Amino acid sequence: MQLTALGERTVALFRQGRVIEALALLDEALVKTPADISILELKARLLQAARRPVEALASFDRVLALAPTAELWNERGAILNELGRNLEAVESYDQALAANPAFPEAWYNRGNAQRDLKRPQDALHSYERAIELKPDFIQAWNNRGTALQSLGRNREAVECFDRVLAVHAGAAEPWNNRGIALAALGRHDEALVSYDRALALDGNNARAWDNRGTLLRQMGRPAEALTSHDRALTIAPSLADAWFNRANVLREQRSLDQALA
Repeated sequence: MQLTALGERTVALFRQGRVIEALALLDEALVKTPADISILELKARLLQAARRPVEALASFDRVLALAPTAELWNERGAILNELGRNLEAVESYDQALAANPAFPEAWYNRGNAQRDLKRPQDALHSYERAIELKPDFIQAWNNRGTALQSLGRNREAVECFDRVLAVHAGAAEPWNNRGIALAALGRHDEALVSYDRALALDGNNARAWDNRGTLLRQMGRPAEALTSHDRALTIAPSLADAWFNRANVLREQRSLDQALA
């Protein structure tokens, strides 16, 4: 959106951390021109940036009542997604795509909301539409891979992650995702390499440490598995999966000790 003098002044205040003053300036202008779309949109975006999603949603609704556009429907969907109102988010993305079917970001965001609704087949379709429109959409390739994982199509998932890593080898998340898919395929040594690459890039990735621990247990390396789960719990003490997986290692060790006694 193009900024007027008022907009530039408001954004300058916002960037200085003077959020209340910035919003007050817009509210003062809206008293005089309550249907000014540019001011309403700027207020909505500043509220969104200030992490005030409920107020931002109300502001976007005011703008959309006056000037519905694909971009604004997409932004509304993102706020609903943030609020955990994923079904409504999908409906907003549908509105965005009705206005502009060739909007790859809306397809991608729709896929994320469908993923959060545990609808991996629908999410896969959305990611694939995003990729058709924007073949170099790396995030969509990564999330297409995770949707394929959810559907048990791990070989195809690995191909997606390999595509992402060919472009962004320094990204930890796709290495971790690749490890999960390889482990599911029984390719344990390759999976371990992937987890180690993820952790070399992001040593505070608790999920990757936990996944590594689970893999090492499956590979018959319980001491190393326990160390990995402990690292995960040092980083994220409330990670329930890591506590459960750690308990599994200890239980198997006790059973082995009893069998050998």
